[in-house]
Amino acid sequence: MVNKPNLRYRHAYAILRIDLPISDTPENSFRVVKVFFSEPDAEKEVARLTDANADKSCVYQLQVTRLVE
Repeated sequence: MVNKPNLRYRHAYAILRIDLPISDTPENSFRVVKVFFSEPDAEKEVARLTDANADKSCVYQLQVTRLVE
């Protein structure tokens, strides 16, 4: 993941759970399940959640975002 530093905000790494198939109300298909400040820790958690929930109809994605304090 390419992350361009932002001088105004601290980066955070949100883990998104996407329930499939995406329903007629898409807002019910997306969840932020955890947020990390360490990209490697977030990547490890995405892998762990993906393995732990392999039998469910969902995927986990990492999304970089910014923390506004």
